[in-house]
Amino acid sequence: MKKDIALCVIAITALGFAAYSGCLDNKFVWDDHLLVRDNSLVRSWSNAPRIFTENVGHGPGGSFVLYRPVQMLSYLVDHSVFRFDVRGYHLTSIIIHILASLALFWLILTLFRDAALAFITALLFVVYPAHTEAVAYISGRADLLTALFVFLALTFYAKDRPAAAVTTYILALFSKEYAMIFPILVLAYHGIFRVKIRRRAVIWILAAITVFYAALRLILCKSLASGLSSPGSAFERVPGFFAAIAGYVKILVLPLGLHMEYGSPVFDIGDPLTVLGMLTTAALAAVWYGRRRDPVIRFAIPWFFLTLLPVSNIYPINAYMAEHWLYVPSVGFFLVTALGVESLYKQAKYRTAAISALCALIGWYAFLTASQNSYWKDPVEFYSRTIK
Repeated sequence: MKKDIALCVIAITALGFAAYSGCLDNKFVWDDHLLVRDNSLVRSWSNAPRIFTENVGHGPGGSFVLYRPVQMLSYLVDHSVFRFDVRGYHLTSIIIHILASLALFWLILTLFRDAALAFITALLFVVYPAHTEAVAYISGRADLLTALFVFLALTFYAKDRPAAAVTTYILALFSKEYAMIFPILVLAYHGIFRVKIRRRAVIWILAAITVFYAALRLILCKSLASGLSSPGSAFERVPGFFAAIAGYVKILVLPLGLHMEYGSPVFDIGDPLTVLGMLTTAALAAVWYGRRRDPVIRFAIPWFFLTLLPVSNIYPINAYMAEHWLYVPSVGFFLVTALGVESLYKQAKYRTAAISALCALIGWYAFLTASQNSYWKDPVEFYSRTIK
C-alpha cells in the first residue's frame, strides 16, 4: 500500500509540473504589479509584523479589501530567495498547487478509504485547465494556499487530530477570507458520513476562531469579503447565483474559452442563464436524492454547492462568477468523474475503455492547460485576449 501511494504521489507531482512548467517564464501581470512587484511589504523581513496588522494595499501605497498575511508572507519568502526573478514566484505557485493536489488525495483517501478514487480525483484536479487562473497568475496564490490548508484541516479533523486541524484552519483563514466556510464543512462532514461529534469543544473553538477572525477583518478592512460591492440588493443578486451555477457547470464539462473578468451584471429571474442554472440545480438535487446511499455522491454534490456559497455574490463581492472560484468546488465534479471511471474499470469488459477514457481526458486537460498558461504570458497578451 505504501508503495502504491508513493507511486500516486510521484504521478500527481510529475503531472502538475508537466502541465504548468510552461508558465515559468511568464511575466508579472495585472495585480501582480501592486501585490508583488511594487509592494514594499514583501521586500524586507522587518515588514513581517506589518503584514499581520495592515491590509495588503498599504505596501504599494493604496488600500484593498484584502487581509491575507500568509499569502503576503509567501511573497516575502519568494523575494528573499528570488528577488525580482518572476520564474521563482511561478515555481512557488506550482509547488503549492501540487501540494494542494496531494492534500486533496490524502483527504479523499481518508474519507473514502479508496486509493483509486483519491488518485483519479487528484490527477484531474492537478491538471484541470480552469485552475490556471489560480496557478499561472501569481496574485491568485491565495486560492492555492486556502485550498491546501482547508484540505489539510478537514483531513486532520477526520483523523481526530484537533490541534493540527485548528492550526491549519487558522493558516487557511490568514490565506483568504474564503476559509470561513470550514466550520460549515465540518458540520456537513458529520451529517454526510453520520459521524458522531466526539469533541464538541473543537467545534466551539473553530466557531470562536471564525468570530475572532471576522472581527479582526472588519477592523482592518471594514468588510468580510474581498473586492468592491456588486450592484443590486441581496435578493436581486440571487438569480445571478443560479446564472453562475450554469456557467460553472459549463466550464467544468467543457473548459473552453476561459478568461478573466465576468463582470457584475444583475440577472432577472427569467433570464435564460438563470433558468438554466435553476434547472441544473434541480437536476443535481434529484441525482443526489436518487443516489444518496452512495457516499461519494452524498458528499460530492453538497460539497460543490457549499463551497460556492462564499463566492455566491449574495453577500456582495466584485463579480457574479470567476474561474478561480472553482478551485475548491471543482473537487465535487472530479469526485463524480472519478467514481464513473472507477465503476467502469471494475467491470472487466470495460477496463480498457475506462483507462483509455481517463488518459484521453487527462491528455486533453493537459493540452488546454498548457495553452491557457500563455494567456498569462505578459500584460499585452493578457489584456488583448481578455478584451477579445
